[in-house]
Amino acid sequence: MVKQKKHLTIAVICVIVFLVAAFVDRKPVTTSVTQSQNATSEQTTKDEVESKTKDEVESEAIAEAEAKANGEQEATAKAETEARAKAQTETKKKAEQIPGTIGMTPEQFKTAFNKVAAEYQSDLIINNITITEGVAQNTFQYMFTKNLGIIGTVNKKDGSVREVLLMGAGDGTVKSGADILIGMGILITATNPDLSDIERGNVLRELGVIDGGDIMDLNKSTVRNGIRYKITTSEDLGIWFSAIDANEKE
Repeated sequence: MVKQKKHLTIAVICVIVFLVAAFVDRKPVTTSVTQSQNATSEQTTKDEVESKTKDEVESEAIAEAEAKANGEQEATAKAETEARAKAQTETKKKAEQIPGTIGMTPEQFKTAFNKVAAEYQSDLIINNITITEGVAQNTFQYMFTKNLGIIGTVNKKDGSVREVLLMGAGDGTVKSGADILIGMGILITATNPDLSDIERGNVLRELGVIDGGDIMDLNKSTVRNGIRYKITTSEDLGIWFSAIDANEKE
């Protein structure tokens, strides 16, 4: 009986030890499971954060690419608009530009020419200028003598004189030849009043008029203060002497 009781006591102790051992063993398992769950949760959160960050980066990259593309499109559109505007402005300017001008109206030219003629004590006086309407440009002409006269072209855009052409032919008399030379000098002075006597003489010299050579075979030009003076001579046509805007092509 005592032996059985002893065995029972031992059995009870064993059961208690087993239960205690089981209880002790369960706590680490539970902790391990919890830690595993926590680690999984943390990894999930990390993955979610990384995934979200990746998505945000991709979204930002896409947005930046779209913004850049839109910016390039806007820049291209702006450049095209500016180019069209520039082309239209240049076209308008060209349309508004006059072919050339000597910087005075026909009446101003007449006044300047007559003033110089009076100073030269010449009878080459323009009494009146009558403008004739033309398709592209207007014109005027005046005959001093039967052998000497001028023809002027006038810009329709602003009414300024584009060119004045002095045409003369000698009739064998000294006066006819002198009138042509004096007319050339008057025209130079009227269109370039700031030139000195020496400078006006140099213009005629450069044109081959007063160098003692043959003046019946000339085709020369020279420029002073934006005005081109040109002479063309021949036995058939006589002497053509013109004053025109230097920017105009010959």
